[in-house]
Amino acid sequence: MLQKYNLVVSETPRLVIIPYTPTGEICWNYLSVLLTCSFLVCSHYSIMLFCGFKMHFNMKKELQKFSATNRRLQIQLFRALVAQSLGPTIFLVMPIAPILLSPLIPPVFGIDIDWQTGWCFTMIGVYSPFDSIAFMLIVTEYKTVIKGNFTTEL
Repeated sequence: MLQKYNLVVSETPRLVIIPYTPTGEICWNYLSVLLTCSFLVCSHYSIMLFCGFKMHFNMKKELQKFSATNRRLQIQLFRALVAQSLGPTIFLVMPIAPILLSPLIPPVFGIDIDWQTGWCFTMIGVYSPFDSIAFMLIVTEYKTVIKGNFTTEL
């Protein structure tokens, strides 16, 4: 940290997640934190997938009882829900996963990793507009209003 960022380690607040000591031995406390966090994220996504598929199949069965207009509205809202679930995955979890898992790679494969993580903040910043834009593009009423605003402006 001193060479790359000109920061003194003893004066920098930090949470150590490196599961190996400098001699290459396993530090079980930090490894258990990494494994627990990974398990929590995986269980979160498996619950999301299970509930999403269950909701999809139940909706498919129940939508037959609705009118065509109400059916279209329900499908649009379901798609918006799926898009809003994918947003955090793509823009928050996926960029940070390699950074959090990279401490496991060097001792096992003997690869020295030196990453700049500034791109990660860019991905996190893109999440907010993605969420709103996805919802506006999926729901027909929003699309109609947006098209009406653009055509009257031109």
